[in-house]
Amino acid sequence: MILLLGALTSKLAFFTMVMTYVWLGNPISAELVYFILALLQRVRHAFNVVIPMGITESADFYASAKRIEILLKAESVTMNAVEENNLRIHESARVWLKNATVEIDGQQLLREITFDIDSGLTIVSGPIGAGKTTVLKLLLSEIRCKEGTVHVTGRVSYAPQESWIFPSTLKQNILLGEKFDRNRYEEVLKVCALTVDRDRLPAGDDFIVKEQGSNISSGQKARISLARAIYRNADIYLLDDCLRSLDIHVQEYVFKECMHRFLSEKICIFVTQNHHFFDKVDSILWVENGAVVKRSPDTVSSKNEQLEEPVMSERCDVTLGDYDEVNESTKLLESKHKPGIYCEEKKSGKVEKTVYNKYINLGGGYFVSVFIILLFMATHTCKSYSEKMVSNWVNLEENISLYKHSNTTVSHGLITVYNFTLTLYSCLILGTVVLSVISAILLFNFTRAASNKLHNLMVKSMMGAVMYFHDIIPIGSIINRFSKDLTVIDEQLPFVVYDLLEILFSFCGVVILLAYVNLLFLIPVSVIVTIMYFMRKIYIPAGRNLQRMDMA
Repeated sequence: MILLLGALTSKLAFFTMVMTYVWLGNPISAELVYFILALLQRVRHAFNVVIPMGITESADFYASAKRIEILLKAESVTMNAVEENNLRIHESARVWLKNATVEIDGQQLLREITFDIDSGLTIVSGPIGAGKTTVLKLLLSEIRCKEGTVHVTGRVSYAPQESWIFPSTLKQNILLGEKFDRNRYEEVLKVCALTVDRDRLPAGDDFIVKEQGSNISSGQKARISLARAIYRNADIYLLDDCLRSLDIHVQEYVFKECMHRFLSEKICIFVTQNHHFFDKVDSILWVENGAVVKRSPDTVSSKNEQLEEPVMSERCDVTLGDYDEVNESTKLLESKHKPGIYCEEKKSGKVEKTVYNKYINLGGGYFVSVFIILLFMATHTCKSYSEKMVSNWVNLEENISLYKHSNTTVSHGLITVYNFTLTLYSCLILGTVVLSVISAILLFNFTRAASNKLHNLMVKSMMGAVMYFHDIIPIGSIINRFSKDLTVIDEQLPFVVYDLLEILFSFCGVVILLAYVNLLFLIPVSVIVTIMYFMRKIYIPAGRNLQRMDMA
């Protein structure tokens, strides 16, 4: 509607200015008329395109500047807690806290905790919700202490409590960008009880783990997440209760082979509530009521057994006696073909006619679309003919002025033609305004109806989709369809369709007017059209592919 009002304003302004100028008894000439037209076209472009665009860009700039300002004014995070640079000579890995207090939103989570770890395996335990994970987040600088000192020296590797799996191969999920070392990789698989699982998978290391690990068990996800942290050659390993999804026998195997043996020369801080591990570690950090106390294993009494969470969420489908290695395993979806990572199919070539047909049918059908096209055609017919009437009007004004200057009586026929021209021009301007408004409203309703129906069909399809669809399609792709794609259909497509019809019929009107003046003008027009056609053939394939890539 803004574009429509901008186009109509220049027409109405020109009509009002010239008619007022003539009614005041002033003579008019072609030079004056077309000078006013040129000025109004410039003003129309400025007020219709440049100024609104400037306001929009200024608003976007202001909002972006505010967001950047908030970021720049944010309190700097002091990264003295974690120093991942190469250790200095005579300096070893170390985790040291002194009187560290953590407070978030006025609630004190940890208070005046002090401990010093420079080697060995340390367990962090305590009641549920006591703040065990908060201790690890403090060491990772994910949260800051209100008071006290936190100092972590050395490279840190972290295994979260909730396993994070991304759609890729088993190997890529473990490596996560690290350089591949076959010996270390095989050793990590062994200590994390993944060797037998890897051998049983259809494609081994190249087995595709789907979105959120939907085709593997929770225990396998936990061990893959642990293997990812262990594979990284770090000085300090922070493991946040990453064994809780495993069978008790698998827990004992992984604890013995991974934490106790493989990481024996590293600093390993392991969060768990399994009291069976307490007597096998160097020290225990007991977290309770926000306080952390470093204890030796023999001081933790067996009365803390009730703190252990119910074991475990899943059991092995295969007995341990069936394998040389202890392994927790579950049944996988059997397939003769190697599963692949979900990848959206990208169309190539021209847009199929069925796409246009579906959009037209959603908007109201071919009858409505043809009616809108006819309205645009009628609008530009009135607009083009009104421009021809301006030329006739100027010629009549000049003839009448000549009669008056020569003191010759103006003929009755000339006056009649003059009045008819003014009346017809006024009617054409009025018709252009009315038809433009009606066609724009109908086009807006057409595109809105198509967008609403398309959105409803998408929602209906999503609600009726089987669970397998959600297993193989990433949630990001679904959100992208409902956000970015629908935004294009709602906001950009109506303007594109409006500009298409406006430019098409404006061009046709200009060509007809030029042909009416002199048929020879069609020669340069034909040359220009031919050049534009070949430029279109070059641009359209590249532009179409770029648009498809942008929407993928």
